[in-house]
Amino acid sequence: MVTYTPQFIIGVILIVTNQLFGWGGIVVCEYFAHKTKKKIFHAAGIGIYAVSWGMFLLGTILAGPQGVALIKQLFARYGFITVAALVVIAVVIWFLFRRKRSTPR
Repeated sequence: MVTYTPQFIIGVILIVTNQLFGWGGIVVCEYFAHKTKKKIFHAAGIGIYAVSWGMFLLGTILAGPQGVALIKQLFARYGFITVAALVVIAVVIWFLFRRKRSTPR
């Protein structure tokens, strides 16, 4: 039986949120890189993605094997929601760029 200690809960939260943080950070940084034409946002996106892997590693250590098993069950049941949210964000940004490019100057 798993005891839901604060360490376990923080580990599970870190594992669950690392994908949204990493991929969401890349999407937002690439949007700003495109909008401002500054390359620093590309580096920031890579940095945010790297931090998300650190979140995953720390979450795995804190949650332990029981937490990882719980996460696998949650993603098997609800994982499509995460993927769908990322796709929706990417499509919205694509439409925003497309609309701005097609506007006459």
